[in-house]
Amino acid sequence: MDTWLQQYLEKFRIYRSKKLLPLGQFFLRCHISANVMTTFAFLVGLGAVYFLFQNHLFFILLGLLHLTLDGLDGVIARASTPTLFGKHFDNASDQLIGILLLLKIAFVTQDYVVYLIATIVFVGQLFYILSKLTAPAFFPRMSLMIFLFFNQVTLGFLVAGVIGLYTLALQLVWIIQKKNVTR
Repeated sequence: MDTWLQQYLEKFRIYRSKKLLPLGQFFLRCHISANVMTTFAFLVGLGAVYFLFQNHLFFILLGLLHLTLDGLDGVIARASTPTLFGKHFDNASDQLIGILLLLKIAFVTQDYVVYLIATIVFVGQLFYILSKLTAPAFFPRMSLMIFLFFNQVTLGFLVAGVIGLYTLALQLVWIIQKKNVTR
């Protein structure tokens, strides 16, 4: 059961992969695999988390670089042979950056609501991983970063919370439907 948003995102991924295929092949010729790019993206993302609330310009620059490198790892993977490990590694590193952003916001603001939102997002992502990436899931990292780019911290973590709750709701429906099919 794909939602219209999931269908749109999948069509965009296919379009992006076709247009950026030569770039993915270039990185492969330079011996930069998708997993290496994922590692670079993760390290840059950690830098962005570090500079959140310390240096906004560095946060924005590292955040944009993180999102760009993260987009490229998928392009490289599709230009070669995607692996299950690579898919799990990419997902885990992306979602860890989002959760670390929420935890940094919670720590700096001392707002227990943000800790609750980080937990909700974590549970949804954990269920997604335990389902072997088959359960429905939405990922709040991108929207959270965009709001943080514009210094909209409260709006950012609230949107992340809504996305986290929506993911949990979709996963609950998914579980119920799976149980009804097996009966």
